[in-house]
Amino acid sequence: MSAAPGGIGPRARTRWRLLSRVAAVALSLPVSLSAQTRRDAPLGHGVHSFVDEETYAVQGRSFREAYAQIQAEGPADSAGRRKHGLTSYELEPSWQFVESRRACRMRVVSIVARVRVRLPDWTEAESSDAASKAAWDAYITELRKHEHTHRDYVLEAASALFDELQGLNAARCDDLRSDASTRTARAYRALQERQAALDAGEAGR
Repeated sequence: MSAAPGGIGPRARTRWRLLSRVAAVALSLPVSLSAQTRRDAPLGHGVHSFVDEETYAVQGRSFREAYAQIQAEGPADSAGRRKHGLTSYELEPSWQFVESRRACRMRVVSIVARVRVRLPDWTEAESSDAASKAAWDAYITELRKHEHTHRDYVLEAASALFDELQGLNAARCDDLRSDASTRTARAYRALQERQAALDAGEAGR
């Protein structure tokens, strides 16, 4: 707790750092990383997203060979399981309180969402036979859609958490801190469950 600028009164600042890794489909190398793009976009007031999309090179004369390499050497999740695509994320909420004689309320809420998406890139797709090329196009389209859904879940969770936290108040700052922490943990668990349900749904198809 420290003195706030402008004589507003004491303020508290708490920072959470939450890290998780999300798998891809049940199909779900770093062979060689290439073609990295970065998209930084604000989601709304107090919410900021940083999204990295990376590809890793896959070799093979046919789709079957490329697919086999992905299965054997795809990126590993936090449990060491090989995946075709992988989305990892961090949510970093932080807040400041303003205390008066009768209450404590949120003064500033900031949510930072960091997402990293990794997808395979079959370097020989364009020179492969028509059947292999068609199979690859269908496969990578579905895999990209799946990983982007994981990404969108994180961004949606960040925005929803901001909305939930920004209007909080309590009689004491200790109570407000506890409430904000509880809500943050609950939102994070809900996000993890939603991510797991997405993977389970894809695996059951």
